[in-house]
Amino acid sequence: MLTAGRAARWGAALLLLVAVAPWSSSRPSAPRITGFAEDWRVELPEAPQGSGQALVGDAVVMRTGDLLTARDAATGAERWSHRTTGGWISGWISGWAAPLPALVVDMARPDRTEPTHSVIGLSARTGRVLWRRTGLAAAGTWRAPYGGAAPTGVVVTQRAPFTLVGTAAGTGADLWTVPLRCADAGRAIEESASDGRGAVVLYRCGRRSHLLALDTVTGTRRWSTPIAATATRLTLDQGTVTVHHRNALSVFDDRDGRLLTRLDGCWNGCTAQRAGGRMLLSHETGSGGVLEAVSLPGLTPLWRRTLPTPRVLGQPEAPYQSGWTSGGIYFAVPRPVRDGAPARVHAVDPATGNTREFRLPDFGLPFARAGNRVFTVQQIAPPSRAPRFRVTAFRSASPDPWGETPPGADRTRWPDACEVLRRLRPASRLTRLWNPVTCQATSAEGHHLTLRVRWQAPDRASAALLFARIREAGGGVTVPGVADAAFSAGPRAEILIFLSGRTIIDVRSAYLPVVAELPALAREAASLLPVTTESRGPGGEVAAPPPSLPVPLPATAEAMAVPTGPSAVLAGYRNGNTTVLIDPGTGRPAPARHPFTAFSPGGRWAAGVSPDYIEGRDYAHVLDRTTGKVRRLPGFEHPRRLGNPVWSPGGDLLLTVWERADEDADGDDQVSVGFVVHSPRAGTTGFVRVGDPRTGGSRYQWNGDGTGVATELAIDFAGDGAYGADGEADLRTVGRFDLRGRPVEGPAAPGRLSGLDDWYSPSRNRYAVVCPGQTTDVCVHDAGSGALIAQVDQAVGHLVSWYDDDAFVFRRRTGASLSITVVDLLRGPVADIARSSDGRDGDLRLFFARRPGGSAPA
Repeated sequence: MLTAGRAARWGAALLLLVAVAPWSSSRPSAPRITGFAEDWRVELPEAPQGSGQALVGDAVVMRTGDLLTARDAATGAERWSHRTTGGWISGWISGWAAPLPALVVDMARPDRTEPTHSVIGLSARTGRVLWRRTGLAAAGTWRAPYGGAAPTGVVVTQRAPFTLVGTAAGTGADLWTVPLRCADAGRAIEESASDGRGAVVLYRCGRRSHLLALDTVTGTRRWSTPIAATATRLTLDQGTVTVHHRNALSVFDDRDGRLLTRLDGCWNGCTAQRAGGRMLLSHETGSGGVLEAVSLPGLTPLWRRTLPTPRVLGQPEAPYQSGWTSGGIYFAVPRPVRDGAPARVHAVDPATGNTREFRLPDFGLPFARAGNRVFTVQQIAPPSRAPRFRVTAFRSASPDPWGETPPGADRTRWPDACEVLRRLRPASRLTRLWNPVTCQATSAEGHHLTLRVRWQAPDRASAALLFARIREAGGGVTVPGVADAAFSAGPRAEILIFLSGRTIIDVRSAYLPVVAELPALAREAASLLPVTTESRGPGGEVAAPPPSLPVPLPATAEAMAVPTGPSAVLAGYRNGNTTVLIDPGTGRPAPARHPFTAFSPGGRWAAGVSPDYIEGRDYAHVLDRTTGKVRRLPGFEHPRRLGNPVWSPGGDLLLTVWERADEDADGDDQVSVGFVVHSPRAGTTGFVRVGDPRTGGSRYQWNGDGTGVATELAIDFAGDGAYGADGEADLRTVGRFDLRGRPVEGPAAPGRLSGLDDWYSPSRNRYAVVCPGQTTDVCVHDAGSGALIAQVDQAVGHLVSWYDDDAFVFRRRTGASLSITVVDLLRGPVADIARSSDGRDGDLRLFFARRPGGSAPA
């Protein structure tokens, strides 16, 4: 059965047991990819309070829970470990300090309402406690650079009420105090950093962030500046201060707070790194990721490089997610590629922009470099085991790999995914995705099969060990008789990964009829290898639709990237009490007087219902977007009301009529008594009362062809075991009625109507209902046969609408954070539409208009 929970286990981990075909060469100690091999690794339990790691001098320091440990960067040998009692280490403040190398950490202890903090100074050489201060805490999250940073003799701490304290790193003595001025109850010290000469503190007063620069010796205020929104990710390095706010990145001069440069449109992240007398900036553009250098001061352009970056439906990505400067070289960490390839590091010459890529023989996030070693961190969650985090050191065979040009991976010689699928499924339509080694075959029934070449190693031994690491990351069950080795999550899993020679491939499908064929398809695919791009045969393919860029929309705190799709376009949105319509011709947003929430196919008509009674009656409003005229449809007097507008494929409006079931109730107990159909072209409106006693518990929707309606039917209780997961009778179905309210004969759809705005897909070839016996999972069925196609989990959010026949718009809110994403039938992310950490966007709703005719699966 297709569930997102099962699919989510693929991103993390796989057992280190792997069956591979024998070969004569001896088992190597580590896979060799571009000259790097694993040097050492350390695994520690992942504590609920989180973990962290940093290169501090010549040691790698790690924290998790109550444990702080230092390892020799060259050998991985333990230098010392320190455990706290009665609390946990929540972060560090200072990397090291002169003349006595010290590591200053923040420790939290559980209390009745919230943890209490203290600050501890430890010897960086032995781990011995030098001093301890209660009543102090770190000044937010410490963001200082490590490794190449200058000695930090004074660290910034905080104490109540809202006061910064300069604390001597070697002794723990207070050197100065600086009260922060803010009377707002929503105040907090968020982040801080120091480079040895000065310190910068990022704090929040209400909804606005502020930067404050201080002299670390005297505590004197050097400068301060407000930030236009809530800011995060403070960095201080080589005389520049960088913060991210909304979808922008701003860089300031740390001497006077002068704004040096600002990058807007950082939907997928931007980076800024000082390298001597120039600034290296990475950001996204319409043509892809860009890395450029500008001079300081003056911002004169020096060079600009367009880099190949991953792209998904909805937007391109910025090329880098993080980086650091070491030894005159900018080490940039590219965003993870979506084909499951190992970690990568780019070594960039700041003077010329020449970039060399180094691939590491494992997964993880690179975070530091020392000599010819690169260090990565990875969170892993092995099946049936506690989560752990792993720090790994990779060493190059060359003493100076950054000065050499390593052999790159020539993907043109990798197996061509579309050519393999063309031979597997000759009658299917092929779509070459943005990744050149991924292809999707669509059958006549609309079922997708995706084949992805994850990696091709230089030799079989390297491929086998990398395959074992992939399996270790996600867990799995061996699938016998497929290539050299294969595994999946279970007998009915949606993804199967196999090893054939030196190539690692996965085949996947979100469609249950195809899932059972995956082992056989994988066996046949392995028999076709190698097939490269040079051996492509005839046959048409189509390219995936181009991405779109994020744009700021009025009445929202964050920008949105509205993806282009074959079935739907954004027609409007509502945030709080503000409704905005998108002009279908120009794409420009404009506020609307009425709360329109439903749009006809093609977007000509918009409909909404009044939130309150007007002089004792409610109304529906219908807007002709070609003329701008609004027609007001009279509704009902209390206790009845109109609700749930939805358009038919032919452009007729359907509204559900609700009635309060109990006059003494507070209004929450309501039943649907019928529906209203309005034709804007004919100008007719009619109310149809449905007398079937099985109705009343749900709204009305159009049937597949728009000639009738559908709603939930309550079936009489039929004995033990008929209860679903929510404790209600599990014998509900969706029944159909004609436009006179008479039942229509035919098979009912088991389940309940979900929160989707329309239960039929854009092509009307599929429908979705809440699965029988479930409270959240949505089952997708073939409209003709009723066959189950997929099951989509809604445990951490909810589906709000179809995006096309193979994807939904998924809305998730966690605290003040909101994300609206296009997900496939595995609930895997396809494209981000909107993300916001601003509480003002918490009620954001997007409304789509379907393209005329929908999108029938090819």
